[in-house]
This record gives sequence, C-alpha cells and structure tokens, in this order.
Amino acid sequence: MNGPLDGGLFRQLFTATKAQGSPRVVFLSTSVAGFPDSAIGQLHKDKEDVIRASGLPGKFVRSGAFMTNSYQWLDAIKAEGAVYNSTGES
Repeated sequence: MNGPLDGGLFRQLFTATKAQGSPRVVFLSTSVAGFPDSAIGQLHKDKEDVIRASGLPGKFVRSGAFMTNSYQWLDAIKAEGAVYNSTGES
C-alpha cells in the first residue's frame, strides 16, 4: 500500500529526516491514539511510535476536534436548528 497509511514510507521519511541533522518533530495525532478498538487511533499511535523510535525530539498534538469539522452540521442546523454530536446534551 502506498500513501499516508503506509508505515514503511513513514519510516523512510523519518530515516531521511534524521539524516538531515537534528530536527524537531511535531506530529498532529488524535485523542484516540492508542485505543486498540480505534483503527484511526491505532494508525496514529503506530506513527507516534515510529517517531519515538527514530530518536528525534518529538511532540504529539492529540487533538479531539477541529472547528472546520462543524461544517458537517450545516444541513441539520439549516433544516432543524440543531447540532447532532456525540457529546449528548453538552
């Protein structure tokens, strides 16, 4: 498999990055990284592990949501004046 899901390509990226000197890495991960029942979480956790194993100084930003995700609510807001989300009544 090629593309962002290919762990081999990701490892190659960090091998090449490390060869360039001592860069710092900030990786945009997810708040569900490491949850074994979350495929996207495990994908991000695997990439975090690659960064840790590279020896490069790394920080992980485990976001929970982005405001741009709220665009998915537009139809419900227009039609029903409501936002349906997984946070219940909050």
